[in-house]
Amino acid sequence: MRSDRCPQFCDLIHRDPQYTLWLTRAGYTEVTYQNIGRSVSEGIDLNSNYLVGLGNSGYLAMDLMGTYLLQDRFTNPLVDYNCTGYFGNQCGQSQPLWRHRFRATWESNFRLNLSLAWRYLGGVDVDDSSPEPGLANPEKMPVWEASGAATIPAYNWFDLAASYTFRNGIKLSAGVNNILDEEPPPYWGLYQVYDPLGRYIFSSVQFNF
Repeated sequence: MRSDRCPQFCDLIHRDPQYTLWLTRAGYTEVTYQNIGRSVSEGIDLNSNYLVGLGNSGYLAMDLMGTYLLQDRFTNPLVDYNCTGYFGNQCGQSQPLWRHRFRATWESNFRLNLSLAWRYLGGVDVDDSSPEPGLANPEKMPVWEASGAATIPAYNWFDLAASYTFRNGIKLSAGVNNILDEEPPPYWGLYQVYDPLGRYIFSSVQFNF
């Protein structure tokens, strides 16, 4: 919680002479509706599939899954702000306006499949830069700007996979995720959203009996 908002909430906590809430009855917390907050997320999910015939060569299957974030709003009696397009101490993980995964797969007629995926995450700004009073903290912006960390640009990851099935039923698969070896932003708390592994090579063998 930002320090300039702490008194309104912290004054509801009364500690006893031992500075605890449980040793004596002098320690207690006022229970009011003042601490009740509301979080609302709204967006539009897009899921599209398209199939193109390639004659004797098989067909090309394409699918797109995307999310357009309309709002990620938090409200309580003291603040009201929208985290769409921001990340930071209050908004937490990046909340880009748009994100998607697009995949194109060539399924051939001679037991070979090739797939290319494009993962996209839109750019975001630190929440301290928001124009909303409930979210903005202009005093911290010089530090963010001096470090070059006030904005996280859009990220693109490309994954390639291939598989071949022999006549005896053995299937060989191999691929590379994050082909261009895109590194995540230098914030440990964002690794749940951004790819922390870098280029990742994998393979497998499948037997059918």
